[in-house]
Amino acid sequence: MMGFVSSFAGATLRTPTALAGRAVAVVPASGARVARWSMVQSKSMPFMEAPAALDGTLAGDVGFDPLGFTNVFDVKWMREAELKHCRITMLACLGFFVQEAVTLPASYFPNNVIAVDAHDYFVKTGGMQQLLLWFCFAEFFSLLAVNYTMNGGDRAPGDFSFDPLRLASTPAKRAQMELSEIKNGRLAMIGIGGLIHQEWYSHKPVMDLLSHPAPILNVNM
Repeated sequence: MMGFVSSFAGATLRTPTALAGRAVAVVPASGARVARWSMVQSKSMPFMEAPAALDGTLAGDVGFDPLGFTNVFDVKWMREAELKHCRITMLACLGFFVQEAVTLPASYFPNNVIAVDAHDYFVKTGGMQQLLLWFCFAEFFSLLAVNYTMNGGDRAPGDFSFDPLRLASTPAKRAQMELSEIKNGRLAMIGIGGLIHQEWYSHKPVMDLLSHPAPILNVNM
């Protein structure tokens, strides 16, 4: 409707008058404007409207929310969850390569076992249950911090004040580190899925696949 009105904003309007009984030209006053519908475009998807909750204050915020999750959930809770997944998957990607390069004594862990098989091995032998216990213990304190953030505290999402090397000693360095963490974390979330499915499909270690890439399949159409 607004587009229809704006298309005629500069046109001459005619209205009937009671005196002459005929149409008289009526020109809008100079400087008068008709409101136009405008959309704030998302940086990542210019064809979509930018989510209201993603205003650019968070590191790595490019307005990417095609499913509208930030319209349902608190953006601070969403960022807390994103950072947690980023950190876990960055460690997981590193663990894939370390597990293949460094192995424990054969009496405790069999040699030549790929990472995805190692998971099943430690589930059977009890190692994964021990890890689950300690992670639940750490998660309890994590939930206390998240609860403080969600109830109006001044803690930033994902901030546990852990910086032993003082890499974020200044506001500028802190902003750079936050951006680097979220970018590398998002890449790791995609990468760990690729590593796992690659080993499931090929049953070969990742390092071996990098050294001897599989030939391209020829498909006859």
